[in-house]
Amino acid sequence: MQAEGIPVGFFADQFSVSVLLYELLTQQVPYAGLGGKAGRPEFIGRAQDSLTAPSRASATCGRLPQSLRDGIDRVTLRGLTLDPQQRYPDRHAWLNDLFKVAASFRLSPNCHPWKAS
Repeated sequence: MQAEGIPVGFFADQFSVSVLLYELLTQQVPYAGLGGKAGRPEFIGRAQDSLTAPSRASATCGRLPQSLRDGIDRVTLRGLTLDPQQRYPDRHAWLNDLFKVAASFRLSPNCHPWKAS
């Protein structure tokens, strides 16, 4: 945490981008509206159990095939883990997992969850 004199870097960036990804997918702020504040010491207890998987927080995500929902949830939730050591260890691991999900999305026939029904 920068405010505490601890250098911020990849783990903080990963968390921030994951917050944005979560908001894009669900139109909600993760951690019951706490977003980036969830990792602050005074909010950790409250935030710990309040994170909902994107596929459960969004009707649109719920229309995706299960394998895509699982991939989106896995990547997003791991990036939002409050313990930085539980997140992806480096950008290569993170991007590889993101690219796998993106490739699955492109390969899913007739997958247009954002079109009006």
